[in-house]
Amino acid sequence: MFYCPISHIHSAGEIAKIREECKKESFWYRALPLSLGSMLVTQGLASKGIFSASPRFGALPKMAIAEVLSFAIGKMSYIGEC
Repeated sequence: MFYCPISHIHSAGEIAKIREECKKESFWYRALPLSLGSMLVTQGLASKGIFSASPRFGALPKMAIAEVLSFAIGKMSYIGEC
């Protein structure tokens, strides 16, 4: 009914290697670019006055929230590939 592409692999070492490769790919190809892009967009919106900046911390809290959320979304979006 369903086909699992790693069903023919029997070694635990091979499965661990595939998981590590998947983690690296999800970081470099989805999570990192998405988080950097969202931070840049958030900084740009804060500098134009669309997002209000904190008087004490500036745009840093909003940028951090955008980074964390987009990093998580980027990691989760790669689940279908692995």
